[in-house]
Amino acid sequence: MTFSGLIVLFLTWAASGAEVMCRANGDWNAARSSGLRDLSRGAPREAEQAFSELLSQAERCDVPSTLIAVILNDLGTAYQAGHRFADSEQAYRRALSLQREAQPADETAVSVTLNNLGSLYFRAGRYAKAEELLLEALRLREQSRPGALLEHASILNNLAAVYRALARNSEAETLYERVVSIREQELGANDPSLVAPLDGLALALVSNADLGRAEQLSSRAVAIAEETLASQHAGLARAMNVLAVILYKEGKFAEADALFQRAIQLLNCDSTAADAGSAEVLVNTGMLYVAERRLAEAERAYRRAIAILDRGPGEQPGMFGAAWNNLGEVLVVEGKWKEARALFEHALQLWEQTLGPNHPDVASALANLAGVQESRKNFGDAEQSLSRALAIRERFLVWNDPDLAATVRAMARILFKEQRFADAAPLYKRSLAMMESRTDKNDPRLAAVLEEYSKVQKALENYSEAEQAEVRALGIRVKQALRPESKLPTP
Repeated sequence: MTFSGLIVLFLTWAASGAEVMCRANGDWNAARSSGLRDLSRGAPREAEQAFSELLSQAERCDVPSTLIAVILNDLGTAYQAGHRFADSEQAYRRALSLQREAQPADETAVSVTLNNLGSLYFRAGRYAKAEELLLEALRLREQSRPGALLEHASILNNLAAVYRALARNSEAETLYERVVSIREQELGANDPSLVAPLDGLALALVSNADLGRAEQLSSRAVAIAEETLASQHAGLARAMNVLAVILYKEGKFAEADALFQRAIQLLNCDSTAADAGSAEVLVNTGMLYVAERRLAEAERAYRRAIAILDRGPGEQPGMFGAAWNNLGEVLVVEGKWKEARALFEHALQLWEQTLGPNHPDVASALANLAGVQESRKNFGDAEQSLSRALAIRERFLVWNDPDLAATVRAMARILFKEQRFADAAPLYKRSLAMMESRTDKNDPRLAAVLEEYSKVQKALENYSEAEQAEVRALGIRVKQALRPESKLPTP
């Protein structure tokens, strides 16, 4: 999320004699410029102090309310950068009130405050409210300054981030494309402001299963960041983190791991961004370690991320949910069912509150919770959880997505354990078709599903089909056994 859109007006007004005396106490423009410099160099505490002092002086000197709103906007942005979200909201709200009371109201200034407030709500996970404010900001900006394309792009970029968080990826993709087009046209093909929308667009494409184009865009973002943001460690680290996630999704684990480690090193060099940024990289690195069966390292990564996020309450609730959920997955493998269930329930509650009941992340927590319920032989509860997860994933994922296939298989397994064999059989056939469309015909994971499917057909007394499935599974097992050096995927 970017926090572009700050008002850049300097403080000037027609002063009475008393106000001239006030201004003699200090240079207003220099004071504000000092605070803005503190913000740009990543020193929010110093910026807070500069803007607070300036606000106090302005209020004593009875300056116009519109200019007090400018300072309040600056102060709100400093608070936001310093993770003081409640204070930031209060400053923005007060600025907004002053701007709307002015006669005539400055719609451009109002749109700036709405954009900043929307970005704050995004960071706090209040996505519905963020969308509402950003749409209003966009409408006002189009009315008041239709030709100000770069200012439009700032709001569009923030709105796209909201849509991506809500898994409205097609809408996010469209907006990111517009932001990239505007900034390329206005600023050139290698401007650093392109890094954020290129990364956002790449992640939206990942969700839409277009990994090839996502890697291309993310690689471009990293190249721009390395050229233009080398001294701004956080920006370069974020770009590397996105590319690493895409490489992980493509199965390029060694390349992904190298980029994750570089991102963490860069963030460790930038104390102002290390907390939130490092937590995100650690969560993503943990997913890579799980895929590589490096479970102890994955657990350490997730616990470090949770400890970091605990220090900044209120920010990135979605990332908090991911850390809890993913740590729970590791604990399941380690047999720590009770702790895992608590983590899945925490993640589910948090995601339902911030993302709504039908978000793909909610489906992840539900599917994991169902696994714990199945292990405790609570098959009715497991079926209920899986039913919700399946409905969500069918809505958002392509027909043969691995997560959707795993959910279909899990539901079939629960129905088999409930002795609902006729209901389980078509789900097993569906999961096999999904897996066969994506994997090698001799993949051992197929053998595991075929063996389960054979048991269902035996229970239905369809012995011929059961035998066919069993023979095929045995053939896969034999071929794998003859390749002892191959690294077998986990069923």
